[in-house]
Amino acid sequence: MFRISTALVAATLMAGAANADKIQEFTVDLTYDLRLLDTEAGAQAILDDLEDQAEVACTVKRYGWTVVDDVCVDDLMEKAVAEIANAALSDTFAGTINTF
Repeated sequence: MFRISTALVAATLMAGAANADKIQEFTVDLTYDLRLLDTEAGAQAILDDLEDQAEVACTVKRYGWTVVDDVCVDDLMEKAVAEIANAALSDTFAGTINTF
């Protein structure tokens, strides 16, 4: 297992126009298995696992609700993929952007 530390700046959940200046900065440690990057299926598995880890890191409690900040997840995923700097992972990640 390899670990990356990614500094993340994410807008706080439900900030709204009045609170748009509230930003929370934190560092997240993500783990992945470098050996899986050799195959397309392995890159997809790493991408899925990184997304799960990002969702956990970007989960907050607001007004009694537990909510995942999607902007935070997207930002963290982009930074993690860029930091890992693997062509297969980058290609797989690029294929998931804007898919519904």
